[in-house]
Amino acid sequence: MRLAIDQLPRAEARVTEGQREAIEEAMRIIIEEDRERGVDPAATFGCRRCGRQRQLIGSVNYDGIRLCNSCATNFEVARVTGKARSAAAFVGQTANAH
Repeated sequence: MRLAIDQLPRAEARVTEGQREAIEEAMRIIIEEDRERGVDPAATFGCRRCGRQRQLIGSVNYDGIRLCNSCATNFEVARVTGKARSAAAFVGQTANAH
């Protein structure tokens, strides 16, 4: 699904404080839901963006690309601002994710 923000040139797309707060709240909800579903708090995985071993709780799987909660948050901000169109593109970007 394409959003209107996806059609803006990168220079015009800006994340507002409200958008950032909404993204961060959604990421917190993912953590809470994982805990409620009984995801093992000791389970870890290798984040495809930062390359670190991270807790499975709060991670997000984007079409087979699993990102830690922090990288998923950064991806969502990048997506909203037009700096990354997909998780695959985000993973491929060379940037310090943390």
